[in-house]
Amino acid sequence: LARRLDDVYDLLVSGRAPALIERIAERDALAGRRLQARAGARTLAGTALRWLEDGRLLLRDDDGREVALEAGEVTLL
Repeated sequence: LARRLDDVYDLLVSGRAPALIERIAERDALAGRRLQARAGARTLAGTALRWLEDGRLLLRDDDGREVALEAGEVTLL
């Protein structure tokens, strides 16, 4: 575990965050799944699309808009 955390840290500090996002995307259990996301007072429902290079989760809401989520609570529907 410590070695993996060290590898992740190395990716971040060396400016290779996109490589880290790629590794996350390979294991992504949310892409294509319906979910509800809550961030503060805002609640959205839609389909998770993918992780963006800056670490935000891209969601297509029920109105067809693409919304990038920076933080919040996600529940699978």
